[in-house]
Amino acid sequence: MHHQKSKIEAILAGSGEPITFSAIAHLTGVSTQEAADTINSLQKEYEENSRGIRIATNGKSAELTTSPEHATVMQKFIKDEETALTQAQIDTLAILSYRGPLTRAELEDIRGVNCAVILKNLTIAGLVEEFSASPHQTYNISTTFLRGLGVERVQQLPEYYELNQKITSMPA
Repeated sequence: MHHQKSKIEAILAGSGEPITFSAIAHLTGVSTQEAADTINSLQKEYEENSRGIRIATNGKSAELTTSPEHATVMQKFIKDEETALTQAQIDTLAILSYRGPLTRAELEDIRGVNCAVILKNLTIAGLVEEFSASPHQTYNISTTFLRGLGVERVQQLPEYYELNQKITSMPA
């Protein structure tokens, strides 16, 4: 069981995003139920031992996250990381926050410049998520970005409804 837990921890830490129980099962060579049971066991261990990490699940997938008790230090960490953002990255995050999700082409129409590298770097930093949608990929801000701002939903952003209405009425 310990070896199985170790494998699953490695997968969750390495993925950096939610991964389905079935994918974990496939990678570790166990049933989906065994993978789910091991994840539940790890969750209990982390909580009982006051670990700095937790496993968030929705019943079908799991993601390694930071402990809620450390939200303040994580907000500071994310804020410190944000200071390293370029103005172009900040502009892109603002547009996605108030108008996302958008395709790269829509974002480039709004900004008037190529956004491929900006989106790649923001995605690597975990501040933007990329979604496959037919026929184009869309981009939106991540929950990590929202947590860093101290909000749970984009609707909690300052003046969200007013700015969203103004921005949405603008042509893409």
